[in-house]
Amino acid sequence: MLYVQPVGREVIHVIERRLTVGAHAPQRLVSTAWLEDRLSTPEVHPVEVRFSADTQDGSPGLIPGSVAVHWKRLLWDDYRREFATAETLSSRLFELGVGQGTIPVFYGEEPQFGAYALWVLQARGLSENARYLDGGLEAWNGLGLPLGTAVDVPARLAADVPLPVPDADKINPFSTVAIGREDLLSSLHDAQSLLIDMRSPEEYSGERVTPWSMGFDHGAERTGHIPGAVHLHIRDLLDDLGRVRPLEELQATFAQVGLDSARQAITYCRLSHRASLGWLILTDVLNTQGVRVYDGSWTEWGSVVGLPIER
Repeated sequence: MLYVQPVGREVIHVIERRLTVGAHAPQRLVSTAWLEDRLSTPEVHPVEVRFSADTQDGSPGLIPGSVAVHWKRLLWDDYRREFATAETLSSRLFELGVGQGTIPVFYGEEPQFGAYALWVLQARGLSENARYLDGGLEAWNGLGLPLGTAVDVPARLAADVPLPVPDADKINPFSTVAIGREDLLSSLHDAQSLLIDMRSPEEYSGERVTPWSMGFDHGAERTGHIPGAVHLHIRDLLDDLGRVRPLEELQATFAQVGLDSARQAITYCRLSHRASLGWLILTDVLNTQGVRVYDGSWTEWGSVVGLPIER
C-alpha cells in the first residue's frame, strides 16, 4: 500500500479535492472530507472491508465509528467460491448495523476492497444507499485524519430492520455487472468488447501471479493474461493517495487502451477486487454503460484446464 507523509490538519480541507464529473456525477463516490463531516451522523456507517482475516472488529487503526469485517466473511458464500445470496448479505450487514435508513460507506486498507463490496451489493440488488470512500484508508491516513478503534455495533445501530431483499423474479442485477467464464470465452473475438486487465505489469506479462508487493506468488496454476486483453494497471487511474484521478485524465487513459462508446468494457484482475474498482470508475465517473467484471478473474482463468492464455 502506498502512503505519503501526513499533512497538517489546518490544510486538509484545502488540499482535499472532491470529485467533479459533470452533470452525471453520481453520489456513490464520496471524499474523505464528506465522510469526516458526517462521522457523528447516526445514519452514516463506515465499514472497513479488510484483506486480512486475522484483523477483525476491535482492532485499532480504523476510521472513527467504523466496523471492520474480512471481505470473504461479508461477501462470499461460506462453502462456494461465489457471492453470498442477497438474504445472507442483508443479514450480515444488519449484524454490522447496516439496514434500512442507513448509509454504509465502504472502504478498504487498499481502495479496491471498498469498491468490491459495493460491486457485490450491486450484483445482488442491495446497493441503493451504499457509498465508496474515494481512496479508502490510504487517503485517510495520507491526509493525517484521525483514527480510532472499531465501535460497539449495538451502540452505533441506526437500522430497525435489515435491507429489503429484492425479488429475484423481477430483477437480475448480477448479469448486468458481471460476466462468467463461458460467456467471456465466447466474447474473446468480439470486436464490440474490450477486455481490460487491471493487474500489475508483472502479472500481465506472466512474470508473476501476484504483484511484487504481495511477497507470495500463488493463486493460479499459470501466469500470463487472457488472449486479446489490453493492460491498464488500476494504479494508473488513481493519484498518490489512492483517489480517483480527474475526469479528463481518466478519459485520456481509457482512450489510450482503445475504449470508446462503440465497445463494451469487461474488466478483470486476480480476484476481481481491482477490476471492481475499474468498474466503479467507468460506471460512476465516466458514465460508461454496460461495464462488467469477469468474476472469476485470473484465479479461475489461470487454473482451468484448456483455457487459452498469452504471455
